[in-house]
Amino acid sequence: PKPSKAPPRTPLRPVIITRDAVQKAVFGAGYPAIPSLTIEEFYDQRVRDGIFPGGTNIPHQTIQSTETDGDEEERIRKERLVEEDDPEELARQRGMDEYKDDHRRGWGNRHNRS
Repeated sequence: PKPSKAPPRTPLRPVIITRDAVQKAVFGAGYPAIPSLTIEEFYDQRVRDGIFPGGTNIPHQTIQSTETDGDEEERIRKERLVEEDDPEELARQRGMDEYKDDHRRGWGNRHNRS
């Protein structure tokens, strides 16, 4: 029994993937030899090649919104605490202000410096 040889694979070509058409126009101008594709174009191309399961586009809006939901909720929570004059939040902010008065930016970890 001889081991069957798989057909040689074609080498992958570099591709610049951008979020939208504006970025595609900007990055595509500097690298004329490297194709630039938006996420949708890249996904559609992979579906046509049979690499990705196809049919529908990926939900870009839900992917982007889940990345920022935690930060947005945290920002809203802190804003609400400031508006309500929460004593713990005010004490924390005053403590940070006093700390910044005593510690200039860049002071701190000076390991291995003379």
